[in-house]
Amino acid sequence: MNNQNICVICGQKSATTYDHIPPKCIFPEPRPSDLITIPACEECNKSTETLDEEFRVFINMFVGNKSVETEKLWKNTLRTLQHNSRLLEKAKASFRPADLTSEHSIIIGKTNVVVWDNSVNKVFEKIICGLYWYHFREILVDRVMITVCHKQSISSTAVETVKLWESNFVGNGQFLYKYVRAHDVPLRSAWLLVFHKSLAVFGYTNPIL
Repeated sequence: MNNQNICVICGQKSATTYDHIPPKCIFPEPRPSDLITIPACEECNKSTETLDEEFRVFINMFVGNKSVETEKLWKNTLRTLQHNSRLLEKAKASFRPADLTSEHSIIIGKTNVVVWDNSVNKVFEKIICGLYWYHFREILVDRVMITVCHKQSISSTAVETVKLWESNFVGNGQFLYKYVRAHDVPLRSAWLLVFHKSLAVFGYTNPIL
């Protein structure tokens, strides 16, 4: 399916708007001029507004405020949490103690990790579907299974694996993504999404047989 007049998200309704991939709320103002958009129906575009807000909080919990951009993003996130008690409690509960280990699994200290439920995975899946359409002009809805895994660091083995994948940047490194697609099974693809140089997400699409 590659009709540019059809919503990329649902694959059924007419596309009357454009949706940002990833959500523009994770980019503090002034936002980059090279944000990616995909055709979407109004219902799909608006249906994820609340989840996009949670997604921004989730991203900020991972990336902190280590740069000028993430410091601005953190201020927006704090305003959100001040007016959303549900998200505030969820953010507080997301920090969990964990062992800090070396690459060889030797415990070298203690740290805190962010543990979130699978709600934000819907946004990651939407980003992957949107980027797939952006590069290949094919709608993935109901044609593939998507799996995602987010990490705060990437192993040296994974770094070597993705070196030859196609690379793209949005903004000043605020969003980086790399991808590769199987030649013999085009619906099988792998994606690396990196947000604010800190949070890495691997995503995979596999055709539904």
